[in-house]
Amino acid sequence: MESYPAGHTRCTDRLGSTTGVLAGGLSIKRAKYALIREELMEIVIGWLMFAIIVGVSANSRGRSGFGWFVLAMVISPLIAILFLLALPNLRQQDLLKQIAVRRPPPLPKASFGGRADRVTVDRTPRPFEPDGVYAGVPYRVADDGSVHAIMQGSMVRFRDFDKFTGAIGPGQ
Repeated sequence: MESYPAGHTRCTDRLGSTTGVLAGGLSIKRAKYALIREELMEIVIGWLMFAIIVGVSANSRGRSGFGWFVLAMVISPLIAILFLLALPNLRQQDLLKQIAVRRPPPLPKASFGGRADRVTVDRTPRPFEPDGVYAGVPYRVADDGSVHAIMQGSMVRFRDFDKFTGAIGPGQ
């Protein structure tokens, strides 16, 4: 059995092992403050780690990582991450703007025979209302005398009715 001088107390850590012998009541207060400092250090390290997480996530969302890290250190990292998640994702918005700017070029109007004034293909999504059907091909006569026909899933424009009947084939 261990004996301690008068006024000395055995000090143990959290697991119960002896860490030293403290003299007087003042030393026990120091031990309590040491435990408090240790717990405070754990809180500060946790605060710092969560603030770093806020800074990294802010950087990945297109915002200033260092600025959000400092903000999380000043206010709570929990409040900072909630603010960050409430704000729009700038990186995603920039990507959407880049995609919107890169529009594909307009499709050229197709032509048969090398001359665009003879036959053109119109791929607009307007509904087609035919004036009649010739040899199984629906057609519509425009105001300028040209003929619009649906052939192979596309609207084809012929300069006149003779060009239309010639494209369908002789004798039909």
